[in-house]
Amino acid sequence: ISKVDDSGASLTDVSFRLYKVENGTQTPQNIWLGSDGVYYTNSDIAPEGAQQVPSGYITVDSNGYADLVGLDNSTTYSLVEEVTPTGYISADPIVLTVDAKGGITLAQNDAAELLGGGASLRVTNTSVTMDVTAVKQWLDGTDLPVKVKLTLDGSPQDEYGELTLSADNNWTATWEDVPVYIGGQQANYSVMETWIGDNTAYNH
Repeated sequence: ISKVDDSGASLTDVSFRLYKVENGTQTPQNIWLGSDGVYYTNSDIAPEGAQQVPSGYITVDSNGYADLVGLDNSTTYSLVEEVTPTGYISADPIVLTVDAKGGITLAQNDAAELLGGGASLRVTNTSVTMDVTAVKQWLDGTDLPVKVKLTLDGSPQDEYGELTLSADNNWTATWEDVPVYIGGQQANYSVMETWIGDNTAYNH
């Protein structure tokens, strides 16, 4: 299992609970953690010294990964995200089915994707969003229109486009649905002026 946000950056502080689905009933599965850092669904296949996880949680490591071994063939499971990082929206429960030969298929889920021929499951969290409003105030009476870009840690974010601030829009314009968190950290945005008037390039 790999955990990322919608920018593709790895996420930590995420835990899942595994349920077996039979005849519409979901049964939580016991989980063991080996000294190798791998999670197991059965003590019989877990290495010597593996400890049962009291909460049953499967928690990704500092790189956003968790290895899980021991899914039964011809079985349907639901993988439920129980702990989600601050500032992110929890993924919907992931329903996966293991066929008689060990192949895995997923029910439709926008947050989940099988990779590597089904050997890896990537789960994406989407950040909560906000609107960012830019306001221009001239102090010397110039009153020329200006163009502005949104920057992240000083780097222009071209995907949000360039906005114009002028008397026509009361010197105010807004970028909508901007992610608050990226890579598990609160994003640091600022506004950069790129043009003043019709033909004066500016970078401030």
